[in-house]
This record gives sequence, C-alpha cells and structure tokens, in this order.
Amino acid sequence: MSTLQWTPRAQAAYDKLMPEARGRAMTVVRTALRRRITGVKWYQGKKTLQGVRENVYELRYTHSCRLLVQSVNEEMVIVDIGDHDVTTRYANLAPAKRAKLLAQRSSAPLGFIDDHPLFDEFDEFDEFDEFDEFDESAFASEEAVTGWAEFLSEDQAALAELISCAVLDVEPGERPVVAYVRGGAGTGKTALLLSIALRLHDAGINSEFVCSQAVAKYLRSHTHVKMKRIQRGVVSNGGAVLVDDPSAPNDVAAAIRQAGAARARAVIVGFDPLQWPLKSLDAHLAAMPKPDIDEVLYECYRQSAALARKASAVVTRVHERSSFRVDPVRIEAERRMLAELSGQYLTGLQYTRPGGRFKIRNAMWDDVVEEAGRLRQRPDLWHDLPALLILEDRAHGVELVPEFKQIRQGIKTQTSALNNVASYRGLDFQAVWIFISRDFYERVQRGATGLKGAEWQSLLNLHIPLTRARDDTVLFLHG
Repeated sequence: MSTLQWTPRAQAAYDKLMPEARGRAMTVVRTALRRRITGVKWYQGKKTLQGVRENVYELRYTHSCRLLVQSVNEEMVIVDIGDHDVTTRYANLAPAKRAKLLAQRSSAPLGFIDDHPLFDEFDEFDEFDEFDEFDESAFASEEAVTGWAEFLSEDQAALAELISCAVLDVEPGERPVVAYVRGGAGTGKTALLLSIALRLHDAGINSEFVCSQAVAKYLRSHTHVKMKRIQRGVVSNGGAVLVDDPSAPNDVAAAIRQAGAARARAVIVGFDPLQWPLKSLDAHLAAMPKPDIDEVLYECYRQSAALARKASAVVTRVHERSSFRVDPVRIEAERRMLAELSGQYLTGLQYTRPGGRFKIRNAMWDDVVEEAGRLRQRPDLWHDLPALLILEDRAHGVELVPEFKQIRQGIKTQTSALNNVASYRGLDFQAVWIFISRDFYERVQRGATGLKGAEWQSLLNLHIPLTRARDDTVLFLHG
C-alpha cells in the first residue's frame, strides 16, 4: 500500500501555488497514486530525473509546471513543485541537501489523496499510458484559458503568510484582526484572498468569502473552487471573513461590525479605492476602520503595459478636467487627492506583461467586422470563458442591433450596459469593446465642473471598464 508524504521544500512551494494550480496539482498526484497502487505506470516522461541518482520522477500538472516525486520503498514523496526549471534546480542541489530534505518529510495533506472538499475534481489525466514523453499539448489550451500565474509572487506569498499567521494567532474572545490588501486593478487581490481562504480551510478555519455573483461564477470557472462552500452567507464563530472588492467603504465597516458580533477571528478586505466613484472620497477613506495589517500591491498581472498606459491617460484626463465641485480651491484640492490615489493605484503600477493595444474607431459595420476578424484569429483565443467584453453606453442611447451577433460569431462574449459595472467589475477578458456615445466621449476630453452626482459617477466609473482587458481595448464612437 503506497503512502504519500512531502518534504519541507515541496510544502513551501505548495503554499505559493495559485488556487487553480493547487487543484490541478492535487488531481495529478491523486491520479498517480491510484495508478501506482494498481501496479500500472504512474509517472510521466523519463523513468528518473537526469542528474539525480535517486528515483525521482516528473508529474506535470500544467503546460509548464511540474511536481517532482521520489519513490522510496512503498512511499511516494513529493520533493519539489515549480515551473519548468524546477527539475534543474532540484538536480543542482547537493546530494546531502536532498537527503536532508527527504529525512524531514511528513504526511502530505489529505487533498492529495482524497477529493478536496473545496475543489471540483479536474479530469484525471490519461497521458501516462499513451506517451513515453509527456504530451504538453494536452494542457496548452487549459493554461491559455486561465490567464492566471501559477504561483504567487514573492511579495504576495509573504503577505499571504503574514495574514494567515495573524489569523491563526487570534485567541478565542479576542477582537477580530483586520487586514487591508489594497491595490490597483489586476494586482492579484482576488487571487491572494482566495489563496488565504484555502490556507485557512486546510488549517481548520472556516471562511466566508464575500464577492459579487459575477466574480464567484468567474472564480468557479477559473479555479474549480466550490465557491458555495465558502459563501454560505453566515459568519461563523472563530471563522474568518474575506471581502473581495467591496462596492463602498461602508461595506468594509459593516463587515467588520458583523465579524465582531459573530466573534470571528478576522476580516480581510481586498480593494481598490479608485473603483469607489464617491464624492469626497478622501473623507470616506479617512473614516474607514483602522486595520492591524495594511499592505499595498503594486505589480499588475492583468493588463499589458502599453494598453495600461493608454487607459490610464483617459482616467487621468477625467481627474484633471472634470469635477462635481464648483469652487476652484476645492476643485484643486480634490484633483490633488485623485492624483495621489492614481499614483498609488493606477499610474504608479508596475506591469509584468509588455505590449497591448488601445484603439479608437468609429462604430461602423466594417470597423467592427475588422476588429472581430482580428480577435478571432488569435491562436490563444479563450473558448471556455468569455474572451470579449462588449459594453453598450445605453445611458446615452447606444445599443447594438441584433444583427451584430453575426459579427462576433465564434467569439465567446459577455455583453453588458456600460453603467452596469457590477456585471463585469472584478473580471478580466482578452479584449474589451466599448460602444460609447461620441458626445459622451467628447465631454470626457473637454471636461466639465459642477457635475451632478450621476454624471460624476459615470465619469469616475470609466476606470473600471478601461482596466478589464488583458491585451486589447477598442472604443467605438457612436453618433
């Protein structure tokens, strides 16, 4: 009977895995373990790892990532987890170092052996029988769909560890620890919060993950995490509340009050203040409850750099040229505040992906057909999740005719009203097309002061659609 263990090195790497990568890694190991028990080939690729005298085998769980498993008598031991270079890094360890790590092995989590209660099962992989050399094409489309990194960055992993330890250190009867994870769009706040929820679950702490229905559906599709298991609508005694992208500062204060009343251990909130289109935003931020942990993420993993710079310019133009205020002194003070926030959550971000495209076109049939053909030809076009977000400026009379569906045939699409930000906030797409009134666009360019609340909100909300695309944003001007 085979048993499954892992080394401290493998455990440290597993703690950095993104949620979806965790699910895939556990599925591959379960598959291998079951096959080994039945006496059939359980490893992929070559028999043993080159450069290593021990019986160490590769198990690939995505196109580019591997687990390394050592066979020790009746035991399977996960010795390392990493990207495509993990085999080289492990082989380059001194034999004495590998032996020491092996001697420190301990039982692996049950999720590697039995189905994890928070994950829908990924399909078991059947490449073992068919290929002596692993067929990477089996994973290529799946990895292209997710768009997420496989591992938390060093900063994200350190923050996840800091927050998780703080939650576990809370004694019964103590007030909840409050942690803020702030960051601009695409900096990994949602992935980080979900990773923390999974860590806490594995440590025996119940979590309540609060997010929009759209984000919950998106996460279920992306990660196979059973979101309903961590969205019961009840904050448990001794549990933790994780709030992803709350719609207003008041929601944060309410979550903290509710957690205190329920004797929860912690409230962890991920948010981007620039996505709160409020008058006197600085006053709202100052009134928020003071956190015990307050960290900012600066690396953007979603948008390509060139696209992000163009999108940022539009948002900056709104901040610099428009206002709901009339008094010049107060207008100037507000603009300084918005510039400071933008520097922290938008223009000051560091982008990990080069390239990107931002285009302004007329909303003419031929222009749209050309863009659709361009998108349809992408070799990495998503098919399991919407690749394209179409936004209609219905508040200003822009709504596409039914015949338009023919143009986007073959492209999985989500269509929403531009001002219905709740339907797409927190999501990402390969491309975003915004069909906008020409008059509205020109007002953005000119700017205006003394705006009514709804007008000011619609301008500030442009930040959200302009930060949804990974690679390609097109503004189609109508009228």
